[in-house]
Amino acid sequence: MRRVILQPAGNAGARKHYADTIATPVPLQENAQLLGVDYQSLVKLYPSGAAPLWGATTGEKDINVGRYDRMSTGDYVMFAAEGRIFRGGTVTRKFRNAGLATKLWGTDDRNRTWELMFAVDELRHFDLPYADFNQIVGYKANNVIQGFSVLDETRSALLFDQLSLDSDTYPSTPTVGALQNLLAGLKGETEREVKGVQRLEQGLLRRHLLPSLEGRCDLCGRDFPAQMLIAAHIKKRAACSTWERLDIPAIAMLACKFGCDSLFEEGYISVDTAGSILISDLAQPSTALDAYLNMLAGRKCSAWRPDRAAYFGWHFNHTFKMSLA
Repeated sequence: MRRVILQPAGNAGARKHYADTIATPVPLQENAQLLGVDYQSLVKLYPSGAAPLWGATTGEKDINVGRYDRMSTGDYVMFAAEGRIFRGGTVTRKFRNAGLATKLWGTDDRNRTWELMFAVDELRHFDLPYADFNQIVGYKANNVIQGFSVLDETRSALLFDQLSLDSDTYPSTPTVGALQNLLAGLKGETEREVKGVQRLEQGLLRRHLLPSLEGRCDLCGRDFPAQMLIAAHIKKRAACSTWERLDIPAIAMLACKFGCDSLFEEGYISVDTAGSILISDLAQPSTALDAYLNMLAGRKCSAWRPDRAAYFGWHFNHTFKMSLA
């Protein structure tokens, strides 16, 4: 199970660390000796020769060590400062290295260094106020992110779902012990009957957007039979208030099942304030994906209009995958 790591970066020291080793990736070759056995692995992950690196101290009574041990490849770190989460990225490798941490960041006033290190990739921009974050994970509205922490599976899953944090490049790799615990938790049961929650407004929404047997995708502009189109929420439904869910039809648009719905849902495309379709620079290069994105590049989203602007803005700030460059 992927987890979300929270990392405050608001004080002067953390801001400098962020500028020095996240915003400016660390050259690997000149640190090869200190990296030791991790050098070759990082070079394979970062063929450019530089990697964004971060670290945490062991903390009081080594409290951070247990948290660090729960981290794995494919987890997601979110950097927070000034009342909001502002950046995030996928964890690609973790390695404990006091020597390299001391070289990069020195030591704190207790002579500790940030030796619980990890590398990140697929960095993207966020503009997520604490109030919105707290609403997603079920914290009190006035909760403040403090200290290096690793969220539990339930809260992490909510963030992965609502903010589209999953990475195809770096699949989750739970430890053998964690995998055994997950399997034991099934208790031999691989299927279970559950009662679903019916989305009562969904039928109304679809009928407003798609009154006939065919319709047009608002993103690619192609015509499809009705069964090939989705009444896609612009702002993720799980993040909507009751009023927003009933803001029909402004809360949604038509998106085809032939790619547009998935690309929008996963944050590989978005829509700017002028209604133009934006293409993520984090999309993995492949012939089929490149061809599809090139078809969308520069198009106008036919669903854009002023009463949908706030919803498209939410999608851009919370879902669109965008690098730091």
